[in-house]
Amino acid sequence: MSNKRYLWGLDISLRNTGLAIYDLEEEKFVHVDSFLTEKIYATKQYKGYNLHALKLKKITEWIKEMYLKYPPEIVAMEMIISQKKKTASGFAFAQHNDIIALSKVHGVIQCMLWKIPQEIYSPTEIKKYVVKGNATKDLVQDVLKLRFPYIKFLDDDQSDAVAVAVTYLVKNGLLEWKKPLIKDVMKNKKGE
Repeated sequence: MSNKRYLWGLDISLRNTGLAIYDLEEEKFVHVDSFLTEKIYATKQYKGYNLHALKLKKITEWIKEMYLKYPPEIVAMEMIISQKKKTASGFAFAQHNDIIALSKVHGVIQCMLWKIPQEIYSPTEIKKYVVKGNATKDLVQDVLKLRFPYIKFLDDDQSDAVAVAVTYLVKNGLLEWKKPLIKDVMKNKKGE
């Protein structure tokens, strides 16, 4: 195992879990990744297995691999929330089964990392530390691209994981963070 000190930022999901690993000594992100489980059901080798259990197993294998390569000193993650979704008749909360599945993934990951201190932040708190509390995922990602141009995000789960890590770093005085003006973020986005 490594003697390096790593912070993990996690955006946990049964569909696609984002992971951002920050080297606390080098003061930079050294690994940003996500683990997609959407296509696991598509193969014959898994026929007849409980789909959620199978996805959880695959996620734990990935987390274990990352743990051995980048053992965390601290883990920061986004909390589980019941999101409102727009429907034809107004708003409805997320499906009960979605919340149960998300809770299972959180529980498995928290159990795997039980010896590691864990910080949990609400989505609004994360957005507030990066740019502003009601920011869209796209705006958060654009701010992060501006600040960390060496990171190439493949999906918003990866940028969410970086945002979670940034929240921990800023809250704990480990990263100096000046929120950019939104007009500067938009100008930079147009220049891409």
